[in-house]
Amino acid sequence: MAGVELERVTKTYKNGQDAVRDLSLEIHDGEFMVLVGPSGCGKSTTLRMVAGLETITAGTIRIGTRVVNDVEPKDRDVAMVFQSYALYPHMTVYDNLAFGLRRQRQAKADVDRRVTDTARALGLDGLLRRRPAELSGGQRQRVALGRAIVRDPQVFLMDEPLSNLDALLRVETRFEILKLHQRLAATFIYVTHDQVEAMTMGDRIAVMRGGVLQQVDTPGRLYERPANRFVAGFIGSPRMNFLDMELSEVDGELRLLGNTVALPLTRAQLGASKAGRGARFVVGLRPEHLLDHRYASNGATTVSAWVEVVETLGSEIHVHVRVGDQPLVARMDPRSADVRPGQEIRLAVDHRRLQLFDPETEQAVAA
Repeated sequence: MAGVELERVTKTYKNGQDAVRDLSLEIHDGEFMVLVGPSGCGKSTTLRMVAGLETITAGTIRIGTRVVNDVEPKDRDVAMVFQSYALYPHMTVYDNLAFGLRRQRQAKADVDRRVTDTARALGLDGLLRRRPAELSGGQRQRVALGRAIVRDPQVFLMDEPLSNLDALLRVETRFEILKLHQRLAATFIYVTHDQVEAMTMGDRIAVMRGGVLQQVDTPGRLYERPANRFVAGFIGSPRMNFLDMELSEVDGELRLLGNTVALPLTRAQLGASKAGRGARFVVGLRPEHLLDHRYASNGATTVSAWVEVVETLGSEIHVHVRVGDQPLVARMDPRSADVRPGQEIRLAVDHRRLQLFDPETEQAVAA
């Protein structure tokens, strides 16, 4: 197995548009790295450059210790799983799995052993004589995974492999991919636009926007310490609430003021910022840090809110409220099931967990 390193990689199309710009990213041997971001952010282009399906405009790509900028895709020792499965419709499952091995002119006995072992590991051993049209979506995706596994590559590349599956199959197949990664101890690079997939699967996550890497870190660090407002809003469901607020200081005590909301603030939360009275910030609050005041600790800061929509999910409740003219989402536990649209409630704000962003640069103030 091998790690992958991208050093200042850029992909510019003929019209001058940068799909990926100056990307540097080191993916460790055996790591499950997830590339995540909205459509058009450059994540799939990055994966295709590693695979050799897209030429790079500038920079260096290494697989292990080898520079592969000019190496043909078939010689990079990587396997790619596509969103569309890309199975040969006229071939059986067995032949789809065996195709790459036969192209390498491997011995028939070795091909049969590897195909059989892979099919058994993925629960496909009873389907080897079927063709893709006779399979369900989940079974086709497992065949696509098997075709990659059977080759025993240095690096697995996966481009939104679960996007064509229904919700239940997505969860099941996600679990299978994670078990597969643990069993193979191989390097996986996985592309998705779904931040829930990213958070539950990745050892580390690289968040991209407009072809530029925004932040790479563990799921926990991305959630707790986002580098900028984009990452903060993209990671987490429901998404983070943002409020425009102004710094005030009375008798040495700091407060954030804005739109009928006043929140205490500590010097530690300002980090190295030298901001003083009148400085403006974008304040981020996760929905789980807005609580039903009836079940919050005594002395918590509270605000009055009007309930607009209540989404009951069983284990939790998403309450969409309006504070002044500011829409917010609170994530509450089932004890708040009596909350109704049109009702005025009081929210307790866990101000210790708020995050500050510069309104101009959108960078975190104390990342």
